[in-house]
Amino acid sequence: MSKIVAYRKVVASNYVLTSPSDIERKLGLPLLVSTKLDGELWFLLFDSEWKLVSPTGRVISGAIEILTEAGNSKIEKDCIFAGELHVLGEKRTRIADVTSTLSGGDKQDTSKLAFAVFDVVTSPTVSAIGTPYTVRYEEISKIPVGKNFFFAPSTPTRSSNEVAEIYDKETAASAEGLVGRAEDGRSYKIKPTKDLDAAIIGFTERRDADGSLIVRSILLGLLQDDGSWIPVTT
Repeated sequence: MSKIVAYRKVVASNYVLTSPSDIERKLGLPLLVSTKLDGELWFLLFDSEWKLVSPTGRVISGAIEILTEAGNSKIEKDCIFAGELHVLGEKRTRIADVTSTLSGGDKQDTSKLAFAVFDVVTSPTVSAIGTPYTVRYEEISKIPVGKNFFFAPSTPTRSSNEVAEIYDKETAASAEGLVGRAEDGRSYKIKPTKDLDAAIIGFTERRDADGSLIVRSILLGLLQDDGSWIPVTT
């Protein structure tokens, strides 16, 4: 868990959110670009058997399709892989589909669950903290492609125009967006954005160390024509 926590803190939480309009301005570096899957970050590791572990320590084990395919793939047991746990579908599936599937407990239908490996947290030869992503990608690209267990393929790009073309193609096919990873360690999530004219309609407070009150969270809302409010986020 210490390696998983370190990966989430140093790597997974440091993606730069980029809008399509910023591709040309921000993404001039050579990038490995992959389709953004709408799922949950989980980790695959071997502990007497292959298991999926969430960043909070939740564990999925047993004879489910993902783990059976992982075992048959003959991948290195001393590795910890990071990947996107998602639901398969002809059209785009969303993170809520994963939550719904996992809520079924022992009776859940796992045949639609898939795990796309996109990084190596640690292995006998590479580490997410210290090894360039291009080298880590070479490691995960050796994973055999199955129905429920596979690696997330990336396309090498050298210009912002190439990234923009891939983005337009993938989002036209209902993808959530793209993920771009640079050699120097920087990573980007390129996703559609929407502008909202919202107002703060509520907030919570907490005491700072010196006893003063500071804002802890805010609730935003959209004003309708009839004067009522639609809460949208906190």
